[in-house]
Amino acid sequence: MNDNENAAHDQPLLLTDLATKLTIAAHPVAARHGMGALWLWVDLGIDVWTVLQRRVAHLGRKLARARWPGEFEVWRQCLLAELTDAAYRTTLRYGAQTSSLELEMDLYQAFSVVLDDIGRETLLCHMLEAGSDGGIMPARSR
Repeated sequence: MNDNENAAHDQPLLLTDLATKLTIAAHPVAARHGMGALWLWVDLGIDVWTVLQRRVAHLGRKLARARWPGEFEVWRQCLLAELTDAAYRTTLRYGAQTSSLELEMDLYQAFSVVLDDIGRETLLCHMLEAGSDGGIMPARSR
């Protein structure tokens, strides 16, 4: 396999891993908001993981079309907001028992920690690899 094939092969694993880490981070948040029953969490966990994986994949494609890596911080904030919204809307369907604003903020904070733990460089490198077919390209020196 060449480098482009390796990058394309690794991307789904990265996205799955990120969605899994985010779902794990959402579990204690859901439990604090009254959704701690195991039978409830299994269904909720699957639904949260599914929407997060789809959202991460979509936003990864958006980053790949960005013009330069300096837009990464904007992309990260967009990623964080969209992931929070997706998990929040999914969790609400399962009947949160506390303030919806509190639930949304707790998810935002939990997801922010996950993204910080992954690190800017790691996340950016994986997303850049995903877009190596003409997306983000370093500026050519003259």
